[in-house]
Amino acid sequence: MLHRMLTGLAFAGILCAADPWIGVWKMNYAKTQFPGEPPKDVVLTYEAQQKGLRFTSSGRLPGGSAYSYQYVASVDGKDYPVTGHATFQTVSLTWRDGKLEIRFKREGREVVRHATSFSADGKVMTTTSNWQNPGEKPYKTVGYFDKQ
Repeated sequence: MLHRMLTGLAFAGILCAADPWIGVWKMNYAKTQFPGEPPKDVVLTYEAQQKGLRFTSSGRLPGGSAYSYQYVASVDGKDYPVTGHATFQTVSLTWRDGKLEIRFKREGREVVRHATSFSADGKVMTTTSNWQNPGEKPYKTVGYFDKQ
């Protein structure tokens, strides 16, 4: 039992070292570029799982209401279900050219694509996003997140 637990902890440590996104990230509002008012108190959490990662995003919408959504996915380009989000139904993750590419879909159609990169010291995550929500004009955001 102890051996299995230690092996699991060692595996989680390897994932954290290999995957710069693992951890808790808070939005830096001073740097974030968002058309209109951005969400508030945004916290992104990436946790290593035996088969991929668990992601949770939580915060408050500009009007003040709380939100939270999550998924469990592997970085393999396949679609995985998203729970708790009104627009996104699935997500796919790929690692390409030093960036984590995240694609959210609704009814099989891509509605947002994030290109996520990391500073050399691993303390800042930058997410450039192209949004194509149904019924809205496409727009771009650049989010800056500080590792906690």
